[in-house]
Amino acid sequence: MVKKEKLTMELTKENIGRVERYFKKYPAPNVPMKINVCTIVNDPPKMITTHLATCKTYLGDSRSRYRALPYWDRLILVGKLTKKYYDKLNNK
Repeated sequence: MVKKEKLTMELTKENIGRVERYFKKYPAPNVPMKINVCTIVNDPPKMITTHLATCKTYLGDSRSRYRALPYWDRLILVGKLTKKYYDKLNNK
């Protein structure tokens, strides 16, 4: 059973750590995930790795921080889809 996690959060160093711990505990399945009508993530584990690295990089520069927001939003969406995936596996 997946513990309820608050996956609507702003981009901070602490929240990046929370998201990293979440995905270590509940790794994204290695199947394509449809985020919205225009976006399909074909390799969620790789996407998580690259998006976390991008968020960490831009978080350090306050002038460029806004560039990380689309990556952060996609991470949160994949986290929510991952939760649904595990809930479905556990017949919730």
